[in-house]
Parts: sequence; C-alpha cells; structure tokens
Amino acid sequence: MADGRRTGYRAPSASRAGHRAAWSDEGVFVRVWEYRVRPECVDAFERAYGAEGDWAQLFGREPGFIGTALFRDAVDELTFLTVDRWIDEESWTRFLARRRGEYDALDDRFRELTDDERDVLTD
Repeated sequence: MADGRRTGYRAPSASRAGHRAAWSDEGVFVRVWEYRVRPECVDAFERAYGAEGDWAQLFGREPGFIGTALFRDAVDELTFLTVDRWIDEESWTRFLARRRGEYDALDDRFRELTDDERDVLTD
C-alpha cells in the first residue's frame, strides 16, 4: 500500500534518439497503480478512483496536481489502472507531507473495494 516512499516516475522529455516518447508529457511526474477490484465493488471503485472521485478531489487540494485517469482492462474487467499526474515530484511529496493523514484515511476507507493493489512503477 502507499507508504510515502518515492513511487512515481518522472517521464523523460525525449528519448535517446531525440524524439519525444509517445507516452510522455514533458516534465510530468506520474504515479501509476494497478488494482484488482472485488466484483461487487466495481461501481464504488469507479466513483472513488475516477477523474472526479474522492482521490482526485483530495489531490486537487494541493498546487501541482494535474489530474487522475482511470483505465479498465479490456480483457479482465476487474483490473484497473490509475494514473495520477503532478507537475513535478516536489509537488507530490509536498502534498504527501501536508496531507498524509487524509491520504491514509482515504486509503483505509477504500481498502475493502479491492483484493489487491500494486505500484506499477516500483513493484
């Protein structure tokens, strides 16, 4: 689960060949999580983790938050990805330092919606 350690990924602005990577926004710090959602909790999960959900609302209280996107696996309908975008890693760590209690409370509140979660970029 989230422990505040460096778990994001700073997307490079260009590849070695000098071409911008297709998946990157220049200078954006990205955190990506994968979730295995309980079948009976899919609707609640989508509300909480979607672009206008509880997590996005919490993140949006701090400067530097760009947005959250929720993706559902096309084959396995119980697997989801969230992609949280910040202008830089400093904005993310500042958010976490200021709002750690709220972050942990929300994490605890929604823990029952999933069977598994993992930080895609560090696990």
